[in-house]
Amino acid sequence: MIKSSEISKNFVNFNNYNSIPSYIFQNRKYTILEALIVCLRERKNLSFRKISALINRDLRYTYHSYQNAKKKELITQYTIQTKFIWIPLSIFTNRKFSALEVLVSYLKEKFSLTYHEIALLVKRDDRTIWTVYQRAKKKNVKSK
Repeated sequence: MIKSSEISKNFVNFNNYNSIPSYIFQNRKYTILEALIVCLRERKNLSFRKISALINRDLRYTYHSYQNAKKKELITQYTIQTKFIWIPLSIFTNRKFSALEVLVSYLKEKFSLTYHEIALLVKRDDRTIWTVYQRAKKKNVKSK
């Protein structure tokens, strides 16, 4: 279970470019990366160039992901959860892992959350979270 002391340790200003709240990933219409890019573009008013630099992705890929999200339905208002975790943007810079793999690994290893708790945070199925985490562990072993 997420402890409020762990949340408060990670509580930073939303205008800070270095982290984003976990509740932005609750929209199932977006991929994790699309949700991240939309949040940075719409809520933090960052340019695509700055977003690309922050998440270590190609500028064209960042723009294309944003356009895909807009086609689905551009959502910029979030339901703020009482319990959420601030996620550092630096975890998304490793391109060997998918955005979901990085996010799940971070939540599992840093906060020792269960698969179910992570699934609730990102609105995904528990089995999906388990599978993603297992893949990330395998990739991590191979890359060492």
